[in-house]
Formats: sequence, structure tokens, C-alpha cells
Amino acid sequence: MREGTFDYILVKPVPSQFIASTRRFVLWPVTATALGVAIIVIAAGRLEGQVTLMDVLVFLAMIFTAISIVYAMWLGLTTLVFWFVRIENVTMIFNLFYETGRYPVEIFPFWLRQALTFIFPVAFITTVPARAITGREASWLTWIAPIVAIVVVLAASKFWRIGLSRYSSASS
Repeated sequence: MREGTFDYILVKPVPSQFIASTRRFVLWPVTATALGVAIIVIAAGRLEGQVTLMDVLVFLAMIFTAISIVYAMWLGLTTLVFWFVRIENVTMIFNLFYETGRYPVEIFPFWLRQALTFIFPVAFITTVPARAITGREASWLTWIAPIVAIVVVLAASKFWRIGLSRYSSASS
């Protein structure tokens, strides 16, 4: 935005949200993902019970849901650039939010657990997929996770469109 290159995104015949979301694909997280997959496979092999095909399928669905929610949160935070040109600290805000997910939501007090489930959906990013791969009981959160992901992605896209409608070209 500050450099004026966003105008070039808007003139391309592809949706601006798609280009803005994918134009800077960074390859280094692929190694972290591979390491994460290796850890999951090793840990699943060492579980007391057997990991069934259904557990794996539910886990993959919950991972897709989690990725969608993370994308929507990131899109929502970066959309703030339409109103606040300098938002360098948005990464710090996102990282603080994401760090909360290092722990299962069950360890937090009830009020914070509710906030981390329904206001800032950290539970759907970390706790629900972890419960799915370990074969713990299918919680109602597993069933509403796709709904939450759809709602959050649609809300972030709507927020993007609102921000885009308020955008005035850097050259004007």
C-alpha cells in the first residue's frame, strides 16, 4: 500500500484477495510442515490405542479447517492496512494470538476457554485437531468446526471487500 504497488494487483483479471493472499508464497514453512507431519506420524504410532482410518480422516478435515481459520484471521488483520497504513505490529499481534494455541484450551479458566473457542477460535486451530488424531471422543466442537471455518472465512472476505471499497489509489 505504501509503495503504491497494490494498484497493479487491482488491474489484474484475477480477484484481488487471491493475488494479495498468494503473491508472496514462502517455501521455508514446508520444512516445518514436514517436521510436523513426521512428529505426528511417530506420536500416532506410539499412542496406546490404534489410530483408525476414521481418526486420520477427521484429523485431516480438522487441519484443513484450522488452516482456513488461520488464513481468515491473517486476512482480517492485514485488511486493517486499508485504514491504518503502517501496521508492522500486526505480525506481533498474530504471533501472540497464535502462541496461545500452544496449550490445550482445557487448561484455561472457563471464561478464557470460551473466548478462545468462540471469539478467537484458537481451539479450532490446535485442540480440536489434536483430539481428532488421538481418537478421543468426538466432541461437538469437531462437528461445528467446519461451520466456524466457513463463517470466519466469509467474514474475513467481507471485511476485505469493505476495506477494498474504502481504498483510494496511491497515485490519486
